[in-house]
Amino acid sequence: MKKQSLMVAVLLATTTAFASETQIQGGQLWVNGEWQADGVTVAAPAALGGAGTVRSPQTTVTGTLAPGAAPGAVGALAFAGDLEFEPGGKYACDVGGAT
Repeated sequence: MKKQSLMVAVLLATTTAFASETQIQGGQLWVNGEWQADGVTVAAPAALGGAGTVRSPQTTVTGTLAPGAAPGAVGALAFAGDLEFEPGGKYACDVGGAT
């Protein structure tokens, strides 16, 4: 799967699987369920977010990783596999409260 547009795509299904590497090259992809892929690349300026689980042997981020169920929401995004930030990769999170 290759996501290139500037639009936001949300995966809500319990399990979504792709039998090839996924490249997120533009816009935002939000995983709010379980997502399986043979490999995931998040290129700048794209973003990967959500409050689900990414099952991939390797997830490489040169764009932005932003956990949370939606932009601006607090939540956890889990990874079953290696997560690697390359130079320029960003981690964007929202903090709930001052304590």
